[in-house]
Amino acid sequence: MIQSHRRLMITGEPGSGKTLLCKYLSLNYAEGGFNYLRDKPIPN
Repeated sequence: MIQSHRRLMITGEPGSGKTLLCKYLSLNYAEGGFNYLRDKPIPN
């Protein structure tokens, strides 16, 4: 899903896990979890 879009917008009610998802995605990216993406999702 992430690889088919250039941007990602996270919406939801308070307490629905938006911050947790952002932390998970950030940690996953930092550990090399998005190597399958052609372009880097975060600019250097």
